[in-house]
Amino acid sequence: MKYVLLIFCASMLCVPAPLSATHDDVTAPIRQFVDAFNKGDTQAAFATYAKGDLTVIDEFAPHVWNGTRAAQDWAADFDENAAATGVTDSHVKYGPAYRIEIEGDVAYVVMPTGYTYKLKGVPMEEKAQLVTVLHKEAAGWKIRSCAWTGLKPHAAKWASFSGRIEGEPHAVPVTRFALQHIFGQQVPANKAGEFSVR
Repeated sequence: MKYVLLIFCASMLCVPAPLSATHDDVTAPIRQFVDAFNKGDTQAAFATYAKGDLTVIDEFAPHVWNGTRAAQDWAADFDENAAATGVTDSHVKYGPAYRIEIEGDVAYVVMPTGYTYKLKGVPMEEKAQLVTVLHKEAAGWKIRSCAWTGLKPHAAKWASFSGRIEGEPHAVPVTRFALQHIFGQQVPANKAGEFSVR
């Protein structure tokens, strides 16, 4: 009996502790930041950052922001860059983190992301990763630094366009790809992504 008990105790020591609660907790501020970004809620986004010096790295110049106001400076430059280049309808999607390293009060998280937007009216998409370092404070995990590492953006493959079918009084939400199959012909679009079928 004592051998069975010893084996049972040893097996309990070998069972890894549940990770889901810890992982959900450490990724929460990252998800909250992205959700706030998508809603345009800057205050909620800023609330996910740690106190003190921060670092933000992104694909548009100047590419790196440091200091206690790094998040605010990045946001201002993002808006300025978007206005200058014709970027609208920005939206970020994310998936479950595929790497999480936690040591004491610091954590390293890598999450798959996707960025969709319109560039002067043309739907664009970009696959990327969001690499984040977090620090555990009294209020919980907070973002200390983050880096956006994306592939080169390209025109959305199956993007939806605003189209009009002749005879219909209003434009209808329809994809150019779908219309090409319905009518069996190429459906050209202008630079703004507008098209019509006669």
